[in-house]
Amino acid sequence: LIISKVWISTITAKAGPMGLFTGFLPTLLEDVPDMAVKFAAYETMRMTHSSVTNGRQPSTLEDLVMGGAAGAAAAAATTPLDVVKTRMMCLASSRPTLIGAAKGVLAEGGGFQAFFRGVGPRALSNGINSAVFFCFFEAIRRVSASAVGCLVLPEPLVLQTLSVASSIIELLPLRAAHVTGAT
Repeated sequence: LIISKVWISTITAKAGPMGLFTGFLPTLLEDVPDMAVKFAAYETMRMTHSSVTNGRQPSTLEDLVMGGAAGAAAAAATTPLDVVKTRMMCLASSRPTLIGAAKGVLAEGGGFQAFFRGVGPRALSNGINSAVFFCFFEAIRRVSASAVGCLVLPEPLVLQTLSVASSIIELLPLRAAHVTGAT
């Protein structure tokens, strides 16, 4: 807690209170397409699975694979936004803009490939997280349906709530302070 206070005071001294929220806009701009790609890919795979298997429910392993593939695809598609967001958060004390951070990524060299730095590990990590998420979501939905009798969970509401919770965690000022490396 003491270290967090030091980070907060360092950032606010250099960039003002708004410095604590550096990365807010890029995080929002990243999360919307990430969720759109993730859920579109997942639902497309589930519909394809259903049509190929004559309506059979996916197994736990199939849920894991579809969730992992959806998460990896979404992560790969949104990596450029993540690279810009990370740069902004690391330079929070200088109050970078979205366009300035993007120009900084390009200035480091590597052309547009620089925006895909870390795509492999990010896709792997998000793929694993999404695999577990969708596997548990489907398991909970199946248990709920059998316990209540064909209960259909309001998927968009549940998924949107989980997405918002994830976004809030990323936007917490203490996380932003930690990323800047302020001491």
